[in-house]
Amino acid sequence: MEIILTGNDLTVEKVWAIAVEGARAEISREAEAKLEAARTLVYDLARDETPVYGFNRGVGWNKDRKIEADQIDDFNRKLIYSHSLGIAPEASEAEVRAVMAVRLNCLLQGNTGIQPAIARRYAEFLNAGIHPVIPERGSVGEADITLLSHIGLAMIGEGDVNYKGRRISSAEAHKLAGLEPVKLGPKDGLAIVCSNSFSAGQAALALKELKDLADTGEIVSALALEGLNGNTSPLDPSALAARKYRGQQYSAERIRKYLEGSYIYQPDPRRPLQDPLCYRGAAHINGTLRDAVRYAEEALLTQINSTDDNPCVLTEERRMISVSNFEVTSLSTAFELLAIVLSHVSRASCYRMIKLANPELTGLPRFLSHD
Repeated sequence: MEIILTGNDLTVEKVWAIAVEGARAEISREAEAKLEAARTLVYDLARDETPVYGFNRGVGWNKDRKIEADQIDDFNRKLIYSHSLGIAPEASEAEVRAVMAVRLNCLLQGNTGIQPAIARRYAEFLNAGIHPVIPERGSVGEADITLLSHIGLAMIGEGDVNYKGRRISSAEAHKLAGLEPVKLGPKDGLAIVCSNSFSAGQAALALKELKDLADTGEIVSALALEGLNGNTSPLDPSALAARKYRGQQYSAERIRKYLEGSYIYQPDPRRPLQDPLCYRGAAHINGTLRDAVRYAEEALLTQINSTDDNPCVLTEERRMISVSNFEVTSLSTAFELLAIVLSHVSRASCYRMIKLANPELTGLPRFLSHD
């Protein structure tokens, strides 16, 4: 499988295909042109004396320190060194692949000014199966700087990588794959580290699993309702239409489909008038997860198809300006919402299992065994 990256249409499913299923990542011609145009502007601005953060000036407290032309290569390399501060645990290979796919796609917006060869190196790493060892914990403030620095280390031939089932040095992996370590130029160091792609890559994988979980939740809810000989009235489409929540209506529709032809639609004098809340509200709670997933996916798709670099290169306006596009509150609060909703989903699931183990409710033997 091959995924063409344009910078504009990456999806959760495409990230999953690259990260988990091993799909190849390729850069579109249009995106290549954007990279080249932005890089040309970077070199033009390099001859200008206008101060730009992380470009011809330092970063952090050193933002007032001028970087001379003959210091640029050294500055960018040391920027990678000084931020490689992550600690264990280490990200899985699937997570690393997701992170690199997301970062590459965002670079293709053309707002970073990164050296095109470095952007291509993300795709080359993915396609060759070279996975930088990335610690999952560490920060010096905004964005995923200390984590992404370890990708930068690997790209310049330092640090460790996982390659074909072995942990080896990046330098050795480059030789085995027929690659040369990249040489950093103006803007490259900050372009590698100043991003939220680690968080976004993990988020994409989590969201794919949550979509699958929502599907499974409806299957389990339908089966549990049959096992209880429960009521289908909470699934009534007219009543749910009056409630108006999209997720609840969708979840109930799926559960009704699984229950088509079931005996529980037949009258039964032994059936209680109402079931326990964890059964009555199953579609409503799972529907809330559907709504939260939809909201989080909207925030995530914006994140992985836009730039979060500082400074931001505006090629058409021929400007490079300091920004706060790395601020990721919209995405993080969407996933905090998901965490809250999942606590309700898991609680309802636990209560349904407890109820199914109660012989007074099910009419089944204790522990499902006469002995």
